[in-house]
Amino acid sequence: MNISEKIRFVRDQESLTQTQFAEMIGVKPSSYNGWEAGKTVPAHALTKITSHPQFKKYSLFLTQDDSDENIGYLAAELKRQNITVNELFAELLDRATEEQIDLLDEYIGHLMTYRRQLTDTKHDKPKSDHDD
Repeated sequence: MNISEKIRFVRDQESLTQTQFAEMIGVKPSSYNGWEAGKTVPAHALTKITSHPQFKKYSLFLTQDDSDENIGYLAAELKRQNITVNELFAELLDRATEEQIDLLDEYIGHLMTYRRQLTDTKHDKPKSDHDD
């Protein structure tokens, strides 16, 4: 999926029109419509989407080139069913094979690495003269 398809996917998962989505992230509907049509999505737009409280759950899906749409589906479905992560993992582990557990462990490792990268990026911002 390219970024235009991913953004559309998120909008569809949230049952929003293009205009509603654009207004929620604070951009002109015409700009947003262009992104879905395949025009270049500026980095600041992706930041607006992933920092919006309703769309944070799609951050990994939107920002990783190799993520698949199942991440987006999972985020939306968990919210819809009001399932906690602990409940989900308990259910998964009860039915999982060793191979599936190993894959899940690897995936969690990738998520944790990504989280550390985000945290490191936030902490690595240079101090300004006003920070003292």
